[in-house]
Amino acid sequence: MATLVDYRLNRQLSKVSSRMNPIAIACKHENFENCLALAATHGIGLEIQSFAFPPLLNDDEWEGMVAKYANQLQSFSGTVALHGAFMDMAPGSPDKSFLDVTRQRTLRDFEIAHRLNTKIVNFHANFIATIHNDDYREGWTKRMVEFYKPIAREAEKMGLCVVLENMWEFDPSIIRRVLEEVGSSALAACLDIGHSQLFSHLLLEDWLQDLNDWIAHIHINNNYGEIDEHLALDDGVLDYEKILPRLAELPRTPTIVLEIERIEDIEHSLSFFKLPHSEKS
Repeated sequence: MATLVDYRLNRQLSKVSSRMNPIAIACKHENFENCLALAATHGIGLEIQSFAFPPLLNDDEWEGMVAKYANQLQSFSGTVALHGAFMDMAPGSPDKSFLDVTRQRTLRDFEIAHRLNTKIVNFHANFIATIHNDDYREGWTKRMVEFYKPIAREAEKMGLCVVLENMWEFDPSIIRRVLEEVGSSALAACLDIGHSQLFSHLLLEDWLQDLNDWIAHIHINNNYGEIDEHLALDDGVLDYEKILPRLAELPRTPTIVLEIERIEDIEHSLSFFKLPHSEKS
């Protein structure tokens, strides 16, 4: 692990921007209660990822689990985002059957977001990066636009913002073209810093410049360049002392979500920010 981060980062952040990006932490079903308590302590938000996985989306389980989460969130004052279903979701598929299932899952996530009073719902774009074929890329873009135009209209009616997250996409323009062609204020980008480093040969600055004011949501964590490890911010190849001030310059003041596996690594990484009860350790 790298040496402990000193206080120069907070001073640098203050010089870069007078505003502070909203901060949140990602939680799964297994660590929801611990993350909820940690977020409440530090006065920050949550991104609930429990319903991104099939076990909590089963027809006989999801409503009861949503009710349980809603009850636990009643006294929580922070903002809440929702990570939508992503396992096997295929909004750019040419197969109508896959599209139907994806649409059903998407609208169910909207219902969950409504019940949990969340305003941002995050979906993976799920471009198949191993298909090196211009026809596939053009066809995928066309189908994504056709899929997300009505989805964005529904999001607008519900007061939601849908953000598309990069995973295997090797080029930010893959997502940007979809956003431009849909042209809705309810559809934006989620930039996953770790994914851009693992699955693209472009520099992070290229991603930031290309997506720029489309970015409404950001996932941050670290890794060692091979596996999507979701490590603490100072445990890997990414230099967040340089990255965080750059994120503060983005025009939309996106929410910065610590998407980190271990609760102790989340708490340690919160020390990168000026937060109540946040201390260097």
